[in-house]
Amino acid sequence: MRNFFLLLAFLSPPLLLAQQLHTPTDLWRLAEASTLRYTLDSTLDTKATSTWPVLPPAWAYTSQRPNSLTQSVLLETKAAAQKYQLKADKFFEHGQYSKAARNYEKAIAAQGSPPVRQLHERLSHCYLALEQSAEARQAIAPILANSRGDFELQLLLSELHRIDGNAERQRYHLGLAHLFNRNDGDILAQYRAQLREAQLEYRGWDFRPVYAVHRAGTGVRVQYGAPPWEAYGLCTALWEHEPGYRERMSELSNQPPDRIQQKECLFNALIAYEQDGGKAEAYPGLATLARIVPDQQIDWFILYEIEARREPQILLSLAEEELHQLLGYIERYRCRAVAP
Repeated sequence: MRNFFLLLAFLSPPLLLAQQLHTPTDLWRLAEASTLRYTLDSTLDTKATSTWPVLPPAWAYTSQRPNSLTQSVLLETKAAAQKYQLKADKFFEHGQYSKAARNYEKAIAAQGSPPVRQLHERLSHCYLALEQSAEARQAIAPILANSRGDFELQLLLSELHRIDGNAERQRYHLGLAHLFNRNDGDILAQYRAQLREAQLEYRGWDFRPVYAVHRAGTGVRVQYGAPPWEAYGLCTALWEHEPGYRERMSELSNQPPDRIQQKECLFNALIAYEQDGGKAEAYPGLATLARIVPDQQIDWFILYEIEARREPQILLSLAEEELHQLLGYIERYRCRAVAP
């Protein structure tokens, strides 16, 4: 009966009633009846070693990163603005912010329209260093309308709100910076500190299913490191290698096939997790998944914990309302309340 209610929760958005997600028992029966030969191997090392991609900054603050600023900005600035920009860069990198600001102002005036984002951001940083927050805010005003997905600008806005004493807006923009560069550890550290100020502790686990699938001829070997990942790995193997399986299952919903695959694999991992005793300390990601299933927040779990980890740029395309919902997922399910 528990599996039935889990299935109903996973069927959101609604799936066609003619088909359903398979359970671990169903998957093994399909594997046994296959023309391929599936084998399970529990010897995989449970220590994850993969790293997540981090989006690079659009420009560098110092000459420690050779040519990054010069190449990126000079390609955008007009010739009349470049001489001022190059002077400003040198002053900026030597901490001479007043002189840098004067030259960035001249570069921006010579540039005219369209504005060059990096010039306005650097000018704003100059004014922040000079403790002139009103001028810093004014410097970035021309580029705010086109700041979609700009994690550096979100960090700058967060700092401006910190100076203004607006902790809620500071946290909001730090959250956006985190979403726009999901795997950047420095940004996450700042966001976690601000969440802590709001009496929320961001729980520092990664959702890393420990499994591997190998294909050799008609043989498919599924390695796994713990019982829940056996079910997850076998499900993945069928999606990737069983003839016609991906095509049939993709008809369940109008969602992308990869999202349907994740839902079925998570469904199976969660069943195996509960059958293994529901050890929350050993599997914090699955414990969180078990909490969100009744609330039908599975798509946010997949987006934040899996898809954005692999491809952080995927979050750049979210609408504003979706970003709000994803930040809500973090505060409600990724954090726990702590005493002040």
